[in-house]
Amino acid sequence: MKKLQRLTIENFQSHEFTQIDFSPGFNVIVGQSDQGKSALIRALKWLIYNEPRGVDFIRVGATRSSVTILLTDGTQITRERTPSRNRYYLLIPGQEENIFEGFGSRVPQEIQDALGMGKVKLDEDLERMLNLGEQLEAPFLLAETGSVKAKAIGRLYGVHIIDAALRETVRDMSRAQQEEKRLEDRLRQVSGDLDDYSDLPNLAQKVQYLRQKLTELKVLTGRLDTCRGLKQRKEELDSYILRAEITIKGLVGLPKCEELIKKIALLRSRHSAAREYRRELKQAREKVLQAEKVLQATQGLKRAEEWQLAAQNCRRMGTELANLYRENRRIEGHINRAQEILQRTKGIEQAVRHLELYQEKRKERSVLEKYRQEFRTAFQRGKGAEEAILNAEKAIRQYGDEYGTLLEGLGKCPLCFSDITPETIKGILSEYTGEGS
Repeated sequence: MKKLQRLTIENFQSHEFTQIDFSPGFNVIVGQSDQGKSALIRALKWLIYNEPRGVDFIRVGATRSSVTILLTDGTQITRERTPSRNRYYLLIPGQEENIFEGFGSRVPQEIQDALGMGKVKLDEDLERMLNLGEQLEAPFLLAETGSVKAKAIGRLYGVHIIDAALRETVRDMSRAQQEEKRLEDRLRQVSGDLDDYSDLPNLAQKVQYLRQKLTELKVLTGRLDTCRGLKQRKEELDSYILRAEITIKGLVGLPKCEELIKKIALLRSRHSAAREYRRELKQAREKVLQAEKVLQATQGLKRAEEWQLAAQNCRRMGTELANLYRENRRIEGHINRAQEILQRTKGIEQAVRHLELYQEKRKERSVLEKYRQEFRTAFQRGKGAEEAILNAEKAIRQYGDEYGTLLEGLGKCPLCFSDITPETIKGILSEYTGEGS
């Protein structure tokens, strides 16, 4: 049999931390007033029976309260309460700890089974504790009324089962009598209602007769609908025959009409050919006007091409002059180094050789001076040529933009008369400006 071995209380009412070990058998808690004896009983009731509810029992200044009991078989049960958490912890030797939440006002069944200290039910709405007793509470059943004592004793001996069966039997007999009376009243009512339907056999024969007549009427109605349809069809055929006779009378001059139709068809084909010729002529005139506009817009292209060739020649000459200038600078460097060598040398042979070299370099220098003068003249001309090239390129771009705008406005090529797209215009202009490929 399971018994309490130890009670541990933390932050429950006036108890900050209290631990009590119970002796085997009957235990009584005694002490002075206002020392927390009732709080111990309330802590046990809170853990075993989930009473009281709420958080008012948490010690002032604390945010958590817990009660733990240890049973003689080693089972440990803890009840923990915070403003936001309400849990049971069950730890059975040899098993993992179980946590229970969301149990409401009841105690989880696993906790009840582990404790084995549930309340004793004396009646449907009457329960009593056998394992706990509070201060000034009378012994079991002595303070109860006679009816409660009788129910408790009857429950101990199983009499409550007979009482419950008797009550159920009395209720069932009462319900059966009421149902019997109700059915008798209903039977009398139905018997009176049947008198109103005593002529039902005659009405059934009449209904059968009317059904036969209704079937015959449906057959005759179908025949009538068929006759009406045939009559309408005959009237339509008569009307069609009449219209056909009138049409035949009106077709006396049919051969002449056929000849006129042939003539009309011939004139219509000629008229269509004339319209086609007219449309082609209009398109040809429009193409001629477009070609004239293109020719007017491209009159300056030949001059731009000449300017481009001149600019290219000037650019080539500038490159050659730059190369001559660099060669002249290199030769001047050699001459300067030769002069330095002559100043540092004292031998005649070396002086002769350097003199010969100096004379050769002097001749080269005179040639280079001539080239330098030519280079300066060409350089000045190159500047003018570069300005002419820039002006020519600017003019080419301007004419190219105007030409592209005209092509975009025309929408067709002036040479092959094909459709013009932005990519086609870009390709045509790149051929003239040399930009892109």
